[in-house]
Amino acid sequence: MGGPFLRAVSARLVLPEGESSTIALAVCRGDSDIPRTDLGPEEIRRTFDFRNAKALQAYLRGRLAAKAALRELRGGLGGPFEIVNGVFGRPLVQVPNADLGVSISHHADAAVAVAAPVGWPLGIDLAVIDAKDVETIRSQVSPEEESRLHALGLAPEAAAATLWAAKEALSKVLGGGLGIGFEMLAISDALGPHPVLRLRFKHVGHIEADILVGARRVIALAMPYHAQLDWSGIAPLFDEASDTA
Repeated sequence: MGGPFLRAVSARLVLPEGESSTIALAVCRGDSDIPRTDLGPEEIRRTFDFRNAKALQAYLRGRLAAKAALRELRGGLGGPFEIVNGVFGRPLVQVPNADLGVSISHHADAAVAVAAPVGWPLGIDLAVIDAKDVETIRSQVSPEEESRLHALGLAPEAAAATLWAAKEALSKVLGGGLGIGFEMLAISDALGPHPVLRLRFKHVGHIEADILVGARRVIALAMPYHAQLDWSGIAPLFDEASDTA
């Protein structure tokens, strides 16, 4: 079998006041063995913590995507570097004087990552659209949240995946993951049209989330309030991640 699909692109994120920054997004997809040649000592040690091959491959895809995004943002970064896990599992980029941050998400045979300067809070999440998950997700969201997405034309399974991905992406910006109470991650508004939606949060007014809704998966990117990102050049990158089972 061939190696994994791996690609990264740069994009410009612009705030209403005119301040802007270049960010980079990446996808890694494939069910073949993922190479470990780019891992540092701590990352290699971490591979021995996984008890099954699927979890290990997910970790490796995530690291490949994250490093591709970081290199897209800052070139070679001076040679090999590591991404280690901080408190609550937050990925920390170990590059001297780089001042870069990264967010990673993986599901099934795909991983996505976004890299940005540390002063630009971003969180990414990849979720599958699956009817089997609807009832589980409904137990964690409100009918009002669902209705806002149904009003935009989303089917129940797509609405559920969208809500879950948005909350996950926000939790990564705030830190702590889904250990944060779900009420703190409540959605207050949803704006269309497809394929990119914007969701706003009831209790976190300074962060919003753009959601790219594919046929089988959704990708959520949490970012500063009213930041603008041109998805036209980015969406094709995620075809492999969002529309492949």
